[in-house]
Amino acid sequence: QRRCVAQSRARRGLYFVGDHRCFAESRQWAFLIDRLQKDDSLGTGLPLICPRHPSFHLCARSARHIPIKASVCGQTCGKPMLCGTPGHMCQRPCHGGEDSHAAHRCRHMVTYRCPAMCHELKRRCCEDEQPCREKVPFLCPAGHDVQRECSQAEADVQCVTLVQHECAYGHPRTVQCWQQRDAGTIPACDMQCNRKLPCGHPCPRTCGEECLPAHQCKPCREQRRAEEKRAKEAAALEYRTEVERLTKELEEYKRQDASSIASRVELFQRGETAAEYWEVHDKVMKYIVPQHNWCPHVTNIYRVYNPSQRKAFCEVALELFDPSNKMLKFHGCSREAAESIMRKGFRLPDHWDNMYGKGVYFASDSSKSAREIYTKGSNMLLLCDVLLGKCWTVNKGGGEMKKVERRTLRRKGFDSVFAPRGTRQTGGVENDEYIVYDPRQALVKYIIHYEKTSLDVLPAHLSASSGIVKHELRPKREFDPNNHLDTHFRIVESHFLRLCQTRGLQRTLAKVEFVLNKALMDRFERKKQAFAGSNKADMILAFHATKERSNIDCILTNNFDVARIGSATDAGWYGRGFYFSEFPDVSLGYGQHLLLCRLLPGRTRDLGVHERMDGKELTRGYDSHRVCRDGGGYGQELVIADPDQILPCYVLHIS
Repeated sequence: QRRCVAQSRARRGLYFVGDHRCFAESRQWAFLIDRLQKDDSLGTGLPLICPRHPSFHLCARSARHIPIKASVCGQTCGKPMLCGTPGHMCQRPCHGGEDSHAAHRCRHMVTYRCPAMCHELKRRCCEDEQPCREKVPFLCPAGHDVQRECSQAEADVQCVTLVQHECAYGHPRTVQCWQQRDAGTIPACDMQCNRKLPCGHPCPRTCGEECLPAHQCKPCREQRRAEEKRAKEAAALEYRTEVERLTKELEEYKRQDASSIASRVELFQRGETAAEYWEVHDKVMKYIVPQHNWCPHVTNIYRVYNPSQRKAFCEVALELFDPSNKMLKFHGCSREAAESIMRKGFRLPDHWDNMYGKGVYFASDSSKSAREIYTKGSNMLLLCDVLLGKCWTVNKGGGEMKKVERRTLRRKGFDSVFAPRGTRQTGGVENDEYIVYDPRQALVKYIIHYEKTSLDVLPAHLSASSGIVKHELRPKREFDPNNHLDTHFRIVESHFLRLCQTRGLQRTLAKVEFVLNKALMDRFERKKQAFAGSNKADMILAFHATKERSNIDCILTNNFDVARIGSATDAGWYGRGFYFSEFPDVSLGYGQHLLLCRLLPGRTRDLGVHERMDGKELTRGYDSHRVCRDGGGYGQELVIADPDQILPCYVLHIS
C-alpha cells in the first residue's frame, strides 16, 4: 500500500533505499525486485548525472559522495555571458543559477584606447574605463621637463624640481617648483625674524611665525619691571620724605601758639598775588560743564590760612596709607556753612542719605559744586586741599555704599572714595566726585566769590541789530570780567578743552570767531520760546565740521540748508537731518573746519549704533535723535532736522 502511494506520486523516478534481500520473500515485493534486476535498476549507490553535461555519471554510495557546494561534474560552464560580447563564455566550473552570467560578472579582459592620446589600455569586461596612467612628457610653467599621467591636467602636476625662493622678508631658501607658484604650500621660514616690534626691539621668533605681541617682549618686560621697581622706590622715598616733612611741620605747629582764628588774604589781578589769582581763576573757568548752564564772573578770591586746621591736616596725613596724594578740589556750600568751616573746619553730615555714605563731598568741576542745591545762593566756592590718600574707585552709589564710613574704608585699605564721571547708567554719577570720611582730610585754601551771568544777555554794542557781526577772540593772560567777549572765549575754551580731555586728546585753541546773526538769533529765540511751553527749551552746545571753509561761511550767513541734506553724502544713517556731535574728535573726522553751535534738541529719541534709519524722517513725536548716549548724557552723534533749532555761533581754530 505504501509502495502504491509512492508510485502514484513519482514524476521523474522512484528510488527505494534499503537492502532488497529483506523484501525478496514478500510476494508483493518479489515480483518488483525481479523486474528491477532484469532492467539493471538495482545497485549499491545513487546514480547522479549533470543536467548540462549528460556524459558525466556519478554513483554516490554515501552522503559524503554527493557534491553539495562544489560543481557536480567539475567541467567548465561554457555558457555565454550576458554582456553581449562575442566569445565571452562563462569560465567558472559548472554551476546553477542564471544571475551568475550577468554582464557585471564577466571577467574577460578587453582592450580600449584613452581619448587623449589613444594609448592601448586593458580592463575586465565588467569594469568601467579607467583614467590613463601612461607617463607623457611636458614642460611646467617654469620650463622644467617633467612627466605627468596622460589623464592628469597640467595644472594639477606638481613639478618637484628644486628652485631658489625668497620668503616674504627676503630670506633665501630652497623649495620645490610647484610650491613657488602656490605660496600657501611653502613651509614656514625657520630663519630668525628680522622684523621690529612696535616697541623697537627685534622679534625673537622665527620668520614664519607671527610676531610676538608687544606686551610679551622680554626686553620690554624687563624694562617695565625695572621701571616699576624704580617707581616703587621713588614712591617709598616720596612717602618717607612726605612723612618727614609732615612730622617737622607738625612739630613746628606744636611749638607755636596755634590760634583757631583763620586769616584771609585777598588776591588781586595785578601785583604780587596776580600769578596765584589767575591760577585759581583759570581753575574755576576751565572746569565748567556746559550742561550745568553756569557762566560765572569771578569777583573776589581769598587765600585762607587756619593754623589749628593746618595742624590737624598734618596729623591726619600721617595716618593715611598714602599721605602724598593731595589734590585741589571744589566744595559748594551756603554762606553760613562756609563761615563755620573757616572757623571749625569741615564736619560729617548728621544723616546717611548720601549716595556714598557719611562723608565730605568734593568735585573736580567748579560748575558742579556751584549748583544752587549746594550753594543756597551764596555765590561762593571753596577750593580745598584734599588728602585723598589711597582712593577706592566705585561705579555705583546707594545701597551698601550709603553705609560706608572711615572705619569700614580703612579696613579695606583705602583713605577715600572716588566716583568717576559717566557712571550714571550703572548707578553712579555724571561728574567726578571725591569723598573723604575724616573732616581733617580737607583744608580750605581759597574762597572764590562770583556773580552769575548769562551768555544770552549781551550789551548793546555786541548785539547784532541788523545783519551779521563778527568778533575775533584770541587767548590772553588778562581777563576783564566786564568784557563779555572775554567771557565768551573762556566758555568756548573751557567746553572744548574739557571734552578733549575726556577723550584723551591734546589740542590747543588758537582763535575763536564769535558770529552774531540777527535773523538766525531771532528764529532760534522764537523756537526756544515755543519749546518752553512744553518744557523742551534746554540748550546744549555741539560741534559740526566741514572740509571747506566756504561751507562754514554759508552756514553762518543762512544757517543749515534743508535742500542740501544728502547732496554730498548719504541722507543720514540715523535719520534725515543735520549731524552734530558733543565730542570734537568725532566732528573733526568729517573735516578740519569746526563750528560750535547752540542746539535746542527738544524731545530726543536715543538710538543704538546698529539702529539705522537710512535717510528716513525723524521719528514722529521727537525733535532730534541721539546716538550712543554715554553716562553723562553726551551723544556721539545728534541729528536735528529743523534749522531753527540750530544757532551757529563760534568758529574754532585749532592748533
